[in-house]
Amino acid sequence: GNDTISRGRGFPQISPISTSPALDDKSQYKYFARTIPNDDGTSIPLIARLNSGSGENDTISGGKDESESWGVNFLAVIHVDDSYGNGFANGIQVAAQAMVPGMQVKTYTIPTNANDEQVKKVIASMKESQIMYFFGILTPTALVDKVMTAAANAGIAGTGKHMWLFSDSVGSGPAGRNFKVGTPLERAYRGTGMLSARGGIPGMKAFDALVEGMRELGESVDDKEYLHSLLPKYNSMGQVINHAEITESDSYLKSPGLVAPFLYDAVISAGLSACKLKMNHNPTAGSFALSGDNHYKAIVNSTFEGSSGTISFNSETGTRNPKSALFSLVNFVDDPDASSSNVVQFMSQETDVFESGAWRSLRPFVFNNGMTTVPSDLPETDVDRNYI
Repeated sequence: GNDTISRGRGFPQISPISTSPALDDKSQYKYFARTIPNDDGTSIPLIARLNSGSGENDTISGGKDESESWGVNFLAVIHVDDSYGNGFANGIQVAAQAMVPGMQVKTYTIPTNANDEQVKKVIASMKESQIMYFFGILTPTALVDKVMTAAANAGIAGTGKHMWLFSDSVGSGPAGRNFKVGTPLERAYRGTGMLSARGGIPGMKAFDALVEGMRELGESVDDKEYLHSLLPKYNSMGQVINHAEITESDSYLKSPGLVAPFLYDAVISAGLSACKLKMNHNPTAGSFALSGDNHYKAIVNSTFEGSSGTISFNSETGTRNPKSALFSLVNFVDDPDASSSNVVQFMSQETDVFESGAWRSLRPFVFNNGMTTVPSDLPETDVDRNYI
């Protein structure tokens, strides 16, 4: 695919969405860069949200939390058994050790196609740990529903005391779905949250300009016709592709979504670095020629204000510095307009934004018990009052 061309021809490849830490291996991906942090980088805002540490050992996140830390010292991570899940889980352990050395993180592996019995077995092990906070690196929708059903039935979800967060691998999570009142999933999903990279927020100059530019494209008949002419007409099987589901949707060219800001910044980084090389070229050295090696080095050593924030790369790996990226924490809460006495529908609301290495609170996070007070990360102690 694209990586084969990049390696074989020596062309830089800049990804807007690939997050696997394995892509940092320069022996395999010499000219690979990305405008989104890798999964190890995503672990940094997760740990910073759960426990910002004492400040003495935290040299990774680099910022000062304006929102109060949750003070979590014990975390269980359940993750799919593939390169994505394994790499992400390892990144969480590495980040915790670096940022909060006393924090204990236990990981639990689950097959991507796990059956009910396999899920129950993993959940039983998690329950034995007595950990109260969980992070799920799971796939939508069947697997995460199985896990949360088993967790509710085992008494480690939907109790008002246990807390679940997810990676953005679960997609939209429970948002927009109907759950019958009193069912395990209705109890389990309430007050959960999801952490994901964010492609910019209103008020950022470049992000607002991208949104406005997309809106203007959508209002121009000629521009839209040209864009549609660039879309592939056939799939790999030679069948005609119908793009109407996208091009005729209400959100088409009105919202940049997740990928567009990172994709825009990837294109701009390639262009700006090439222009810089041309501007700095000495004419006495001969005609200008853009080599893949020079172009790649210029890309990963560049810094500029992009639509997704300040773009800054790790020059050794080509991966975006997580401190220069935005991350969002969304909270899944009851949607009063779409719920009834028999059916509950959850909506997602953004509660916190991670920028410049620190969290900034937008609104209180509502936990499973319906309160905004952070639940304890320790189980309640049973006291025997039958004194002799």
